[in-house]
Amino acid sequence: MPSVTIFCPVPIYDATQGGFGFKESDLGKIQSLPLYRKGSYDLPPYAVVTVAYTVTSFITSNSPSANTALLFNILFAVLLAEKINDEEDL
Repeated sequence: MPSVTIFCPVPIYDATQGGFGFKESDLGKIQSLPLYRKGSYDLPPYAVVTVAYTVTSFITSNSPSANTALLFNILFAVLLAEKINDEEDL
């Protein structure tokens, strides 16, 4: 089965200023974080992000030779840190 790629805008929230954790209370207000560069969809190389996604599986037909397909739906990303400038910073 050929793969299908569809590009849709995915919000990237900027959590680089701190105050964001992975607690339930933080995840409930994720949309209150500012958008990365006011809505830019291009992250810098080596950015540290968390990606929220759902996975859906389904059978492609009713025939005995049917395949199972998977869809990975990206909901949003959270930028946690930008590129480290120098290898000495590692």
